[in-house]
Amino acid sequence: MLLLKNGKIFTMADDKVIYGDILIDKGKIVNINSSIHEEGAEIVDLRNHIVVPGFIDGHCHAGITESGVGAVGNDMDEKSDTLNPQLLAEDGINIRDSAFEAAVRSGITTVSVAPGESNVIGGKSCVIKTYGNILKERIVKSSSALNISIGDFVKRLDDVRTEMPRSRMAITYMIRNFLIRAKKYYEETKDKGVDGNHFCEKYESVKSIFTKEEKVEICAHKAQDIQTALRLKKEFDLDLILTYCTEGYLIESQIDKNIPLMLGPYLTDKSNFEMENRNSKSPAVFSERGFNTCLITNHPDVPLDFLPVCAAVAIKDGMSFENALKSITINPAEALGVDNRVGSIEVGKDADIAVFDGDPFKAKTRTFMTIVNGKIAYRRCGYEKSSNYNYRTVTQN
Repeated sequence: MLLLKNGKIFTMADDKVIYGDILIDKGKIVNINSSIHEEGAEIVDLRNHIVVPGFIDGHCHAGITESGVGAVGNDMDEKSDTLNPQLLAEDGINIRDSAFEAAVRSGITTVSVAPGESNVIGGKSCVIKTYGNILKERIVKSSSALNISIGDFVKRLDDVRTEMPRSRMAITYMIRNFLIRAKKYYEETKDKGVDGNHFCEKYESVKSIFTKEEKVEICAHKAQDIQTALRLKKEFDLDLILTYCTEGYLIESQIDKNIPLMLGPYLTDKSNFEMENRNSKSPAVFSERGFNTCLITNHPDVPLDFLPVCAAVAIKDGMSFENALKSITINPAEALGVDNRVGSIEVGKDADIAVFDGDPFKAKTRTFMTIVNGKIAYRRCGYEKSSNYNYRTVTQN
């Protein structure tokens, strides 16, 4: 057992802030109270520390494009085909990517790893923990969303090949045509099943989007592409997540507030034409108007461990502290359908907790401890007289 004492706890459950203790056993939170006494528990005194749920990045490519490795470690895109709904990001993740260790040091405990965006349909994203030695044990949700991309990056303008897609018309046609055929396949087989002669692996893999068991994540920057995504949602009754949504503020009134928004990345330049109209005040605007607003790094565009910095920048541009904290905890957990396990500090949930020696969004604040599945994944060991902090990451078992 692990007993965290005397912390200022932002539970993210009904906006409750508690001054007190958290008892952890077998990877779960078993008690939260103002004063807990448990014989035999390892005690960590968190007096004068801020305790929050482990941070969550709702869209990144950590592990599937490895840090510092180059092309040999890049498994984001399967370029032999542009329609790949059957592919799982899980199968391309290297859990020993150094990005995960850096993430743990910043209090990030859960990420959604997505395939790349150079295909019309890239595959399915995977929600995993950032700590642990076995991928299977780190997986929170093996298949969380079907990833679809619309925009300039999908157009094969730099490709010598001439097949589709070469335009937004072709991209939208390919998506619509695939969904029409997949839906017909679903309706014809949902009651009687399918025999071997008519089995289609690609259509079989997306049956879950028509039963709403799985979400569809559409990556789009420009307003016209976001509008295309909204039309497809209506046409096929999709449970939609909008990712990037860079020009979403221009058509905010057209976006249903039930659609989660994965906004970002905001710590890059505007070298891509699609990001020309990026507005860093968008997170503040959308969150104030009641949208489920999430901040993302899209690692490696922005290093995964900079997720708290993204929130800090959003606060600088008008987002409230509370909404910024929600945007990297409970909001992405709800958007990804994993809020039964992560995103808030509540009894029964996974013991994923980040502890800081001050406001987590201020530059001088340091991570004191990160706990993943009840294990201390990172702990700052203290400081020398020179005030240079010593760091220690607990060895993964």
